[in-house]
Amino acid sequence: MSAREALERRRRARRRQRLALLGIIVGVVIVFLAGIIWWQSRAYSAQVTEAESKDYYKTLAHGNALGDPNAPITIMEFSDFLCPHCQNFYNTTEEALVRTLVEPGKVRFVYRSMGDAIGGPRSLAAAAGLYCALEQDAFWPYHDLLFVAAPQARGDSRIFGRSHLIALAEQLGLDTQAFAECLDSGRGEQRALQDRDEGSQKYGVRATPTFIFLNAQGEMVHRLEGAYPLDAFVQAVNQLLGGQ
Repeated sequence: MSAREALERRRRARRRQRLALLGIIVGVVIVFLAGIIWWQSRAYSAQVTEAESKDYYKTLAHGNALGDPNAPITIMEFSDFLCPHCQNFYNTTEEALVRTLVEPGKVRFVYRSMGDAIGGPRSLAAAAGLYCALEQDAFWPYHDLLFVAAPQARGDSRIFGRSHLIALAEQLGLDTQAFAECLDSGRGEQRALQDRDEGSQKYGVRATPTFIFLNAQGEMVHRLEGAYPLDAFVQAVNQLLGGQ
């Protein structure tokens, strides 16, 4: 074998080694990405389980409201999914408020978004996804998923991105094509901005969460700013109803 042939053989051997190494690297990356997808799928499934556990959604949900439309008091929450105090209210008070005041018919509870006024573009994106879920009657379960994901969103810019919002819709069994069309059309964002503008201009909302209490005539009769405990809501409602 000539020196030239030996050199060419060594070159081919090195090329095969590099290709083999590249194949191993690609394989490791694929396994790693598959692991991430599997973990996200499990995490999203856990989120869906929590969202679907609230039985009262089936009987109380009407669009972005919970409860009797003719309830004597309406409480509107102006909120933001990236607001830690809103997260605290969701975790500690919201369900108890529904059980204590909404189910007995004293209160109608309405969730509204402050769009990008507090948390910026990603808060607006999350609220847009929420209103796109409303088009498929999934406002409240989707609201739960957004709050479950919110702690991660503060450190991961992909959370509340378009792909993530669509993934949440898929986990709820929504029509993802229709959901994506809603996102891309701007309908959800427009609705969220309407909330923001009404909150700031009509009710003077400057912080989240802010709770606006309306009487049967739609007049503002009380407000709370901050993640108050249940007792504050019960006391306010009882006073407004004259101790009923």
